[in-house]
Amino acid sequence: MPKSVIISLAASFLLGGSVLAHKDHTSHEHSSNAEDSHQENNHQQAVPSPITQIAVKVSRPLEKDKEVLTTITLTSKKNGKAINPVDLKEVHTENVHLLVFDQTLNDYQYIHPTPSSKPGVYTFTWTPRREGFYRMWADLVPTSTNQQEYAVVDIPATVKEIYPVEKNLTSKTIEGELTYTLSFDKPSPKVGESLLGEVNIVDKEGNPFQNLEPVMGTFAHIVAVSEDFQTVEHVHPLGAENPKPMERGGPKMQFHITPSKAGYLKIYVQVQIQGIQHFIPFGIQVAP
Repeated sequence: MPKSVIISLAASFLLGGSVLAHKDHTSHEHSSNAEDSHQENNHQQAVPSPITQIAVKVSRPLEKDKEVLTTITLTSKKNGKAINPVDLKEVHTENVHLLVFDQTLNDYQYIHPTPSSKPGVYTFTWTPRREGFYRMWADLVPTSTNQQEYAVVDIPATVKEIYPVEKNLTSKTIEGELTYTLSFDKPSPKVGESLLGEVNIVDKEGNPFQNLEPVMGTFAHIVAVSEDFQTVEHVHPLGAENPKPMERGGPKMQFHITPSKAGYLKIYVQVQIQGIQHFIPFGIQVAP
């Protein structure tokens, strides 16, 4: 077996983490900005929280369509001690949420690793769908601070070329027999302005679709990542959370995001239907 590859980045180094407190009856927005940790989101001030550092180890460099066993190690920046599940708050049914993107932003995977018998070590198996390296944001809430943070690390690949971001500026995409339409309350989104987004779902006859199943304590997870691969936002629909297993959502869901910089913003809407999770891609251009 090829020798394992290890790479490590602290949450506050180059790709810094930031904190955003939860606010009741909002979209529960969390943002990580690699260049400017101080930003206004949802009328709350994000502040840096360099609590956690992350290292990643893969059984071999990433290759397209080949399954790979991956291990992450979470440790404290302050004293190097392992960060175990007991040290992390459970948020939306999980202690560790991994947001994983390829460099084109065309492959997004939402992963929950499994704690191993070793302190601070978590594992998962996944299959890259694109060539080139991937960037992973570990979405965490340490119990010591009770504040959201992101630890960021790159996963190496056999292909070293840099590929351009693949853009999709359409407001509508089709997944199976359903049509998802994304719209915003402002026709020209600008940096620093809070946007109210709405996803509307209809079937092939144009009838409202109302059978979204709960997934991790909500009817959708919305993740937005910037074209420069430096910032990420993870939000949830407005309204009550933690629906009961038999409850169903749709056809419309609203949420807030606040772009932190100009340029293209790739947006994925994650939903679950009949036990299968779907990731619906959208994109918007943000003005200065």
